[in-house]
Amino acid sequence: MAAKNQSSGDSAGRKKKHEPPPKPIPEQDRHICGLICVCQLTFVLSSVSLVYLSVAIYLPGYRAFNAAIETVPIMCQTINSTISNNCEWASCGEWCLTKPSGNCPQYLVTVRQNGTDIRVENCTRLSVAHCPQPNPDTLKQYNCNNDKECLGITGIISCRLGHCSNISELYQCYFNTSTDTNETIDSDRDNLQLNGYFNCINGSCLKINWPITCDRFCNKITTIGLNVFLRFGDYVHTGDCQRVIAYNKANGPLAHGEPLAEPKQIWTDENSTNGIFMASCTNVTNIVKDKADSISPNKTMMAVDCINGTVLDESRMPKPYMNFTTFWTMYETSDRLLDETNTYVPTESSLTVYNSSRLYINQQGCVNTLRNECKLFGDSHGRAGENHTAQSRFPCFYTKNDSFTALARFDLNKTWWELMIGVTVPGILFAVSFLTLLIVHQTVKVGDDARMTCQWCADDDAAAADEPFMKPDGQKTKERKQRKHADIQELSVIEALVAKSADIAVGRPPIESPDV
Repeated sequence: MAAKNQSSGDSAGRKKKHEPPPKPIPEQDRHICGLICVCQLTFVLSSVSLVYLSVAIYLPGYRAFNAAIETVPIMCQTINSTISNNCEWASCGEWCLTKPSGNCPQYLVTVRQNGTDIRVENCTRLSVAHCPQPNPDTLKQYNCNNDKECLGITGIISCRLGHCSNISELYQCYFNTSTDTNETIDSDRDNLQLNGYFNCINGSCLKINWPITCDRFCNKITTIGLNVFLRFGDYVHTGDCQRVIAYNKANGPLAHGEPLAEPKQIWTDENSTNGIFMASCTNVTNIVKDKADSISPNKTMMAVDCINGTVLDESRMPKPYMNFTTFWTMYETSDRLLDETNTYVPTESSLTVYNSSRLYINQQGCVNTLRNECKLFGDSHGRAGENHTAQSRFPCFYTKNDSFTALARFDLNKTWWELMIGVTVPGILFAVSFLTLLIVHQTVKVGDDARMTCQWCADDDAAAADEPFMKPDGQKTKERKQRKHADIQELSVIEALVAKSADIAVGRPPIESPDV
């Protein structure tokens, strides 16, 4: 019973014994672990960056510096714009790491030297006429297969199997209705026969014979008392001016234009036989001079890259105004050149380097920004002049004796900086992280207690002394030494008893030990 109570007491004593608190992580161990994690992360990210940049920057940069592309831009003009499902090539791709597939924009351009920069002086009655490009996507769509949806529709409609849109909201069309049959189609009841172009009045439609000619609704161009017409995109700048001054002259298709030491007058209104001056320019700006200037109080037009300069007989100009279709026809059919030598405001053909070249947004034909950059590129570079709309005209870069490609973007200075940054930043991070990990591998030691210590930073005893839980405590150190000495003595007694028992077992007289 007493033994039982003693056992219960010992058990209770053991239950009351508290486990020692967990040891804190040493500061040096924490710092080393954090350093290793940061270096490993930097090493991995810099390695991935070097692999990715080899495709995005290194190889393109190498090709750019080894290509024979002219660094001085000339002019390109889009002549064909298609969206192809056969993606053998694309003018612009949204991601350079994959091959484009499906709906690839393909633009063909003519490559030519720059035209003449001109200044039209002493102008009055400056005005601008605009013919905006229509957007067919804004037209309301009618489904004539639905009950009474097309009842009473009026206008020129374009239909496909009963699905129609009223194009007369955007275009003024000229056509002949069908003479083969006088049958009238009811847009509400005969909706399945609506396939093609129709002229409808209150739902009664007559089929239109092909071809059908449509013009955009544009502002009318005033012609009375005006003698200068400059075309800029879908705009026509007009004015009553006295003279035109040129700042450079053309040297044909093989050489860049040459700036003039002194501006040269190339047209004047003083001679009535000169006629009306017309040209097509890349940019036109109206400048209003200071009215306090008594010498030249009138307005001025500045125009850049002007070509196809022509002089039109004033008697051929319709009065009092004309539409854009008439203007385009008169300008394109005029055969009286401003300068027969094609030195000032020359014809486009006299400047043409290549008649047809593939246009690429850059040397790779792709971008990595993922910001719909190719859509914006198509809006600015993909207009081919359908339906008398303005063709895209822009600076471009070409290769002599190679008409295959033209580039919209090519900048060796930018390529150089991108190459330097792309090499130095990830390269330095890669080298520093790798060397740091190598040094850590050689200098950091992991002890029996799984602590990491730096061998080069301090001695083991000094390092241990710096740890918060290793700092010496006099009383605790003394007790620890006493327990260690008692354990050694107890171990010696046990060893002696074992040896004595072995001697007795073999019949050998035991050796008496003073400790036993």
